Amino acid sequence: MDTVLQWKNLTLPEALLKLTLICVFVLCPNVLAEDLRLAHLDVAPQVSFDDTVSAKYSGANIANVTQGVKHIKMTKYYGGKPVRINVIEADLGANDLQLTPVLAAEKLPARRTITTIAKNSNAIVALNGTYFKPQTGVPLGTLMIDGKLLTGPVYDRVAMGIMKDGFDMARVQLDASIKSGDQTIKVDNLNQPRMLANYVLVYTPEWGAQAPQAPKGCKSLAISDSTVTESSQIPSDGFVVVGPAAELNKISKKARLSVKTTPDWQNVKHIISGGPYLVKDGEVFVDTAAQRLGAIGGRAAQSVTPRKEL
Repeated sequence: MDTVLQWKNLTLPEALLKLTLICVFVLCPNVLAEDLRLAHLDVAPQVSFDDTVSAKYSGANIANVTQGVKHIKMTKYYGGKPVRINVIEADLGANDLQLTPVLAAEKLPARRTITTIAKNSNAIVALNGTYFKPQTGVPLGTLMIDGKLLTGPVYDRVAMGIMKDGFDMARVQLDASIKSGDQTIKVDNLNQPRMLANYVLVYTPEWGAQAPQAPKGCKSLAISDSTVTESSQIPSDGFVVVGPAAELNKISKKARLSVKTTPDWQNVKHIISGGPYLVKDGEVFVDTAAQRLGAIGGRAAQSVTPRKEL
């Protein structure tokens, strides 16, 4: 499932490229530049692209990947130990390059290496995107592509919203419900693994042909063109809702799904989740505990999206 992100002044630093990942950013449409671990896109349009990159990375090893795309290698030291940094600078506006989030496969439960995803996408550069469930490859956190919400947030983690003329970052919450007659059933998440037995979860065709098995005391309802039937088979033009029987019994023969996010970004085209914050409002702000991301602490390669140039 390939879609395009287009915006300027986006910084995407460190990324581990050769792991099994579910959703990646790629620069299209030419050949893959492999083994790039950092990405950064921030080009001042008033000056020469070459001069901007040369001045910003004075003394670094700078190589041309293709016209308007440069690969910068440098080493910094943290605690006396070397940290090898790779940066990609791309002149998006001048060279009609596209920054694209790409799923590993057509359905959400899938895993591929970044090299494979990039080659399938005819990418110049690729780096990892969101977190994923290792057993299945399902993206963990908010993911929207071309205006279609594919997965809901996990622990309200921070996500990046991509608009036509820029981007924003915020912790995202899901505001979803199923309305049936005078009943409103709260939906806890969309296309995500079950975290609590009493959650009401919705699965769309992007998940696959069948929703996960309903836990004890729960049931599955397929809703197609507002018509409700008891089934776990996901209709191509609808969805399946899985939740406690006592709650889903409130749904009659007709129902419809409403899905929004908070914040309600206007004209957002793409959303991709990450976390934790590193910088907020120009200040160091690391909220690993608040976003339940303690497992990612320590020395390891990661992709980073600063809010602004530091």
